[in-house]
Amino acid sequence: MEKLTFAQCLDSKKSINKKIDQYDNELNSFPRQENGLISDLYRKTNEFQESKKQFNFWFNQLQAINKYLVKNYKKESREHSLKNRFKKSL
Repeated sequence: MEKLTFAQCLDSKKSINKKIDQYDNELNSFPRQENGLISDLYRKTNEFQESKKQFNFWFNQLQAINKYLVKNYKKESREHSLKNRFKKSL
């Protein structure tokens, strides 16, 4: 991974989170059984498999960005998290 600034990491993290939310919504749109699991009938469809593949890809990207942030910008990351911890949009 190339050297990214703290701001670039935050921007990447924000865009990756949007992708994860998109694919999570797609996966949650599939009908569930009474026990809460998605039926194997739907799991075998190309649409489900592609959504799951993309979700896993973007989730792994988010993990990589988070590891990079902790390794290279530990102080800035901690300060940013503390500053925004209770700052939620209403």
